[in-house]
Amino acid sequence: MLVGDSREYYDDIAEIYDSMYEEPYWKLYHSVLKKLIIAQQPKGSILDIGTGTARWAIFLAERNNSVKAIDVSKKMLSIASQKIDAAEVNVDLIEASGERIPFSDNSFDIVTAFGDVLSYTDDFEKMLGEIRRVLIPGGKLLATVDNGYAFLHDFISNAELRNAHGLYEKRKKVVIGDSEVSKHSFLTRPFFPEEIEPIMRKFNMHLVDLAGVVVFYPYVEKRLSSHIDEIAEWEYAFCRNNELFGRTEHLFFCAIKEKITQ
Repeated sequence: MLVGDSREYYDDIAEIYDSMYEEPYWKLYHSVLKKLIIAQQPKGSILDIGTGTARWAIFLAERNNSVKAIDVSKKMLSIASQKIDAAEVNVDLIEASGERIPFSDNSFDIVTAFGDVLSYTDDFEKMLGEIRRVLIPGGKLLATVDNGYAFLHDFISNAELRNAHGLYEKRKKVVIGDSEVSKHSFLTRPFFPEEIEPIMRKFNMHLVDLAGVVVFYPYVEKRLSSHIDEIAEWEYAFCRNNELFGRTEHLFFCAIKEKITQ
């Protein structure tokens, strides 16, 4: 596979992207994430970074929010536009990167960065700086990232000790991608749960929520498909349990931009 940037990969899979997430695991993932989003009561002007095919932009627009959505993939935005029209909601789509957000300072009440955008960007610190810039004081960032412990588990269990050392000790990025759907791969920067609070503090943001998304994985898919709603309740009840963070592939967090006091 060719290692490039995430845009090339997502351009390749845009037409089949939504169908790739119809498995019971992903239905559970989205159900739990929806609960975590709702718990933060996102209201007002919202910027959705890395909107993809606009799943969460549409969800937020349906809740009477003013939503703008950006992505670097033209083909993903094309699918997003079709879905927005079908949903009959108002979402402004813009081709742009979260590292160079085309809006002025203090423009949004909420910024969302789902789909692990902060892990996939070339420079997550630059993106966080941009997010902080466009958020109003007291505004919220809601995001998901790849969980470093999931990768560490895979590396150690497969005796890929050099990779384990590089990830945990040096925070090196990891190559990801599905060779069955694209010839391209790209790099992800997994985050360990204990990293997130100090990173947010560095950007003058206060971490208010941290959760694993699907902490009881792996599941028996056939049984899961028959009980997704009930299992989602169990998942949500335990998703903030620190002892279970090592089991999850993805982390959700919410941080608030600190207000400047004189």
